[in-house]
Amino acid sequence: MIYCVGIIYATIAAYLFTVWFELADDMRTLSEPQKVLSWVTLIVAAVFWPLVIPIAYTKLLKDQTSKRFI
Repeated sequence: MIYCVGIIYATIAAYLFTVWFELADDMRTLSEPQKVLSWVTLIVAAVFWPLVIPIAYTKLLKDQTSKRFI
């Protein structure tokens, strides 16, 4: 079971890394420090996506429900 979760995690992380890499690769006008920062962000995002996506989705839902009741 734990292997299955690991495989799913690695597959989604690799997919997200590929998509985000293609987006970052289009930005050819970045300076060298900005490129390094982009790579760091890309790697951190690919590693921590299981935490970030649910938090962002929860915030999105919270904002939508608060707008609905105003």
